[in-house]
This record gives sequence, structure tokens and C-alpha cells, in this order.
Amino acid sequence: LADIADEYWVMANGEIRQKYTAAEAKALSPEQLRTCCLRTLDLDKIVVPEKPLQPADAPPVLSVLDLQYTYGKKTNALLSGVDFSVREHEILGLVGANGCGKTTTLRLIAGFLEPNSGKVLLKGEDITGVPPYKRPVNTVFQKYALFPHLNVFDNIAFGLKLKNTPKDAIVQKVKNALRMVNM
Repeated sequence: LADIADEYWVMANGEIRQKYTAAEAKALSPEQLRTCCLRTLDLDKIVVPEKPLQPADAPPVLSVLDLQYTYGKKTNALLSGVDFSVREHEILGLVGANGCGKTTTLRLIAGFLEPNSGKVLLKGEDITGVPPYKRPVNTVFQKYALFPHLNVFDNIAFGLKLKNTPKDAIVQKVKNALRMVNM
């Protein structure tokens, strides 16, 4: 990812503390780079098979606006000021140290958690209060979320089958997903 990153974010306690351009990040030490999240905005560097690339000024498909989240009755926010957007066919990776808020951000987007403040927009529509089962959003967890009794194809197809997607569309979508990750 570092070869295609356009922005590097330094996060602490779920808050974006500093943003660097790719050029500025070249001056960072390896230790500093390990604490950064990477983001690419250059769609020419990422090729999604059979999908048209979107122009830089295309409207976002997903917008996360000033999210703040605190677990329980704690006074210190776990996430504070998380703000980014993703256009169609853009790939965004959340990378960072343990406890910086990556999984919490994904859970807020998926609706498994509700933010204390801020919004999640999908194609411009506020879905912040929409329950997870009504959001057209999927989350792939780091571990334990794969079904050990299913093969790779069936694990990828699982959500599509739940949505009653036609079999031929499932086959095509799974093949496209596998091709994107060179499998």
C-alpha cells in the first residue's frame, strides 16, 4: 500500500492527529511510518476489473463526518474527529496500531455501534441511525468471522446468498472479488 498511498494519517486514541502528503511522508522515520494509516486518492494506481474509474471530483459513496465515540461512561473519546470519504471503486485501507480505532470506525459504519456525534452518509443519505441489517454495507472482520466449514468461494458468497442474489450474479461477483486480490 505504501507505493500507492497519497495521504498518511497519524492517529492516536482514534483521532487523526496529523496528515502528511506522500511527499512529506518520505521524510518520516520507519518508526513514525508504522504509526500511520495510508490512503490513496489516485484511482489510476488501483485497477478494479471491468469498472470505470471515477474522476477526482466524483461524489463520495461513503462519507464519515466528524465521528466521535466513547465506550460506556468513559470521559475520554475512543474516536474523535474521524472524517473521510470514499468514492465509487476507491479502496481505502485503515491501518494503524492496536487500539487506534480502526475496528471501532468499521463498526460505526456498519451500524454495530452508534456514534456519540457525527454522521455516516451512504450516497449522500444519512444512515447513522439505520440498524445494521438495513444497511447495504458489509464488514469483513480480521479473524473468527470466516466459516471454517465453508470454502473460500462460499465464505465470499455468503452475504450475497443471504440477499437472494441470483446464482449467476454470485458467481460473477465472487470471481471479480477473487481476481481483485489475485486469487
